[in-house]
Amino acid sequence: MTIAGIDLFGNLTGVGIALLAVVFFGSYFVKGAIGIGAMSPAILFGTMLVGPHHAILLGVITNAASHLQFLPQGMRDGDWRVVRQVMFGNFAGSILGIWIFGQVGSAWLTFLLGLTLGGVLIADMTNALERLSKRIDLRASSFVVPMSAISGVISGVTGAGGLFFIAIYVKHVCPTPQTYRGTVILLAMLVVGWRAVVLVATGFIDRTVVVEGASMLPAIVLGGLVGTWFYRKLTVRGFFLFFQLVLSFGAVSLLWRGLKDLL
Repeated sequence: MTIAGIDLFGNLTGVGIALLAVVFFGSYFVKGAIGIGAMSPAILFGTMLVGPHHAILLGVITNAASHLQFLPQGMRDGDWRVVRQVMFGNFAGSILGIWIFGQVGSAWLTFLLGLTLGGVLIADMTNALERLSKRIDLRASSFVVPMSAISGVISGVTGAGGLFFIAIYVKHVCPTPQTYRGTVILLAMLVVGWRAVVLVATGFIDRTVVVEGASMLPAIVLGGLVGTWFYRKLTVRGFFLFFQLVLSFGAVSLLWRGLKDLL
């Protein structure tokens, strides 16, 4: 597909581009429902259509743009104290992660993303932070800074997973769905926006990726609207169960695909 002399979406046919739009609708439905989570399904299914590196770059640019839709909700419901605690360590870690991203092959990138999401899911299901909080102060800078830096490295390498890593921490310190969702929206806005800036500055995101992302905006906005409607229908238990289902689906699928490519 060529627009204004720019070759878009590689070798995808019209049907393939339509399928990619469906992927982005579903991905941003997830984001509308829980505040984050768009990157994982977008990269998972986008990888099947355009490859992992291309899918990650497309996911980053669309995710950055989508925050304009969710920003008012984040500003209204988010906890800025939590945001300030984790953002700087995450920013520093993401620079190292983006460098690693440029060195890793497609199969390993897919496998690492699945492994990351799997670890996050296990930590959430076993209440790892709740147990850890009995031994140390989770709000202390000695814990928050290394934790947020590690999440930044993960986000930088895989494009997703790092925010889920932070999300477990936010779930612990922001126990209500409204505050949790608003806070992770703010964190995602800052983290993804920063990562997009670094990727543009280092030449990974170019004009082609920007135009591709812009062409997906209708599907993104519609998915976000439907997801927000769904969020308002969820109970507290249903909200966090949906969060775990998103993680488990993404982790299993990516691990399977990564192992298959490596073997």
